[in-house]
Amino acid sequence: MGLAEEDFLWIGTAGQIEESLIPRAGLSLETIAAGPIVGVSWPNKLKNATKLIWSLGTTNRIMGRFKPDVLVMTGGSVNVPVAMVARLRRIPALIYLPDIEPGMAIRRLSQLSEVVAATADASKAFFSPGKVEVTGYPIREELRRAIRLSRTEALAKFDLLPVRTTLMVTGGSRGARSINRAVMSVLPQLLRSYQIIHLSGSLDWSEVQANADMLTEEQRDYY
Repeated sequence: MGLAEEDFLWIGTAGQIEESLIPRAGLSLETIAAGPIVGVSWPNKLKNATKLIWSLGTTNRIMGRFKPDVLVMTGGSVNVPVAMVARLRRIPALIYLPDIEPGMAIRRLSQLSEVVAATADASKAFFSPGKVEVTGYPIREELRRAIRLSRTEALAKFDLLPVRTTLMVTGGSRGARSINRAVMSVLPQLLRSYQIIHLSGSLDWSEVQANADMLTEEQRDYY
């Protein structure tokens, strides 16, 4: 039996990129308060820990309404209250690990998960024996079609020249400020030799766009 869109519920963090992406995909979204514990200052650790504790009640109410059969997690602090409530409600949980090496949240949450689905066999070294199933990296159909493009078709898709080396720049889902600014600082020099595809993300979009507007017409042809 197939699953419909209403059979899925995404629990994410308020104010993050999923607030625009998930509804666009036609799926239901509920948000809770969350924030990172690792790699932040002690004041932020305490503030975010309080958020996560507070979110236990919110998450319990969300799951009480939706009544999920299974929980699928991909990492991040937002999963902590969700995984804890799922365990209390005896809801089986699965973690999907897209990276080779798991972050701290995934390592801890693996103790509340029945199985970890991993992209590569090397991930087994970070978990207890028998916990990991290597599934590979899932790719949606439109990306599979793009992968099957020939070099000539790919160049035409992005209006690129076959005689120039192509440089692609990208950060995370919202972008990476250090990468964006590093590229912008040397962009005119790079464009003398390269044609560039720059995925800036939403974080610095206005700054990247303003910088692009200052390029010459010839430079913009390669950016």
